[in-house]
Amino acid sequence: VKVLTIEPSGDSRLQEDLALLAECALPADFRVGFGELPFDSTDSFSSYPDLCFRVSNYSFLCHKAFFCGRSDYFKALLEDHFSESEELQTQPSIPVVTLHDISEEIFIRVLYYIYSDDT
Repeated sequence: VKVLTIEPSGDSRLQEDLALLAECALPADFRVGFGELPFDSTDSFSSYPDLCFRVSNYSFLCHKAFFCGRSDYFKALLEDHFSESEELQTQPSIPVVTLHDISEEIFIRVLYYIYSDDT
């Protein structure tokens, strides 16, 4: 898959599902929470991230396909970055890209836009 397009329609289930992926990418401190209390479905939902953005000492576990497919900026950043990136100590290891000069609040808005066309 090279391009992910969300077409406007009367049914927003796809957009809601993609927003769930965005919610899973957030550090626990920023999750709004959804689903039935007392359970947070993001904790039991494995989204299989393959990229970590570090913003203001917070780790956002994301998906390269979304960021490269939806943004030329992130595509260029990620293609040039992986020769010198650090990695999270997970199995399999996940590359970490540290972003400077952006607040976590702004990155959260970018993340939701990348995943679901909504901020």
